[in-house]
Amino acid sequence: KPFRVMPPGWTMGVVAQAVPFLRFANTITVTLQATINLAALDASSLTISNLAGAIAPEGVPVTVMKNGETLQSALFCLAGGLTSPAGESPSAGSWDAATDDLTLTLCAGQTLDAIA
Repeated sequence: KPFRVMPPGWTMGVVAQAVPFLRFANTITVTLQATINLAALDASSLTISNLAGAIAPEGVPVTVMKNGETLQSALFCLAGGLTSPAGESPSAGSWDAATDDLTLTLCAGQTLDAIA
């Protein structure tokens, strides 16, 4: 449709966990679909809040998938463009233990594509 303006937002946002029990190692899966591209050039970042009780290292390894395939290049970086330690995953998020928030900041030159 010509000249159609899409308001920024999310068409899908799902959070799931692998293990429903306290005090067990767990994997949190977040599925997002945006209506607009999010670009590092625009200083775009995502913050997942209220992960109360979670314990994580500063450089949280993040696996990014697109169309069912794991991305081999870093999409999210820590400050200064650093990725996760020890090559655990190409991408990394920044954990704030005081607020129980995980922030994912797009690496320089990267874009999180909107839905088609």
